[in-house]
Amino acid sequence: MYDDSDSMILMNRIQGRKCRRAVICLVFIVTYLAINSNHDNSDIEVRAPTNTINHNSVAKNSTTQQYLTDIVGKADTWTKGWDWDQHPYVIESHKLVFYTVPKVSTTVFKKLFRRMEGYDNWQTKDPHDPRFNGLKRLRMKDFSPENITSMLLSPDWTRAIFLRDPKERFLSAYLDKVRNKEGKYVIGHCCPKKKQCVPNTMLEFIELSKRCLDPHWAPQNERLEHWADLINFVGTFHNIQNDTRRLLQRIGAWEEFGSNGWGINGTEQIFGATKTAHATGSEKLYKDYYTKDIERLVEERYREDYMNEVIVKALDSDRKK
Repeated sequence: MYDDSDSMILMNRIQGRKCRRAVICLVFIVTYLAINSNHDNSDIEVRAPTNTINHNSVAKNSTTQQYLTDIVGKADTWTKGWDWDQHPYVIESHKLVFYTVPKVSTTVFKKLFRRMEGYDNWQTKDPHDPRFNGLKRLRMKDFSPENITSMLLSPDWTRAIFLRDPKERFLSAYLDKVRNKEGKYVIGHCCPKKKQCVPNTMLEFIELSKRCLDPHWAPQNERLEHWADLINFVGTFHNIQNDTRRLLQRIGAWEEFGSNGWGINGTEQIFGATKTAHATGSEKLYKDYYTKDIERLVEERYREDYMNEVIVKALDSDRKK
């Protein structure tokens, strides 16, 4: 039921919040004006949840709906170089939209999603290639504009992302994609013809990362840039076991899919004691690879990450735990 107090909540939130993009504020204001011109419409409801606008009302507002579908439709352009992780994954049964970030346990999360979707070979099959993993992604070709609007704004849906300290993530990429298997990954993705671009040092890898776009070392800010205002659950790699349990409990999937069935013998909970195949132990090797100069250069390389308020808040939260 619409009333003036609801409109004031909305407008105060718009005026008071620090907007990351002016167009977001414009969309909110246009929605408010559309609602405000229909006082007698008892179906319209405005509250002040995490995403400000109630999904029932925005589903009737073409401006907001068009903006959201534009985000989904243009994801290919905005996330160029992110390959298989361009689009967030959708688990409809549990109303989950999940934004994967390479080098933040994407292998385990995608195996989890395949398990939730009922695939018997979820533990053994490579879960990454979207052509064969059987997972749904948030794309215009797969969902209607109305469904996309609900997924991206409804408080009934969880929109989650897990983040990692940029320096630790960069080192993990170096150990896994450069030092592992004589740099075959780097050769295949960065210099398939010359085959002479494998970095010998972290310093050389910093320079390569600027020339060769790849999701494993792309700034996390690129993943958040157009989605940050819509995400309502943020976990971290540092606290991944507890945060994953918290996420699965939130969507009602912990007991069935997270509390057991993991590990070598299938007796552990997700992210239990057993390391995953891609684990590099980078957090323990940090001091072996980072000098003060390398730290400074990596911080400069990922300046946007360290300025992104979602990432900064997540890292600050980790330090307090």
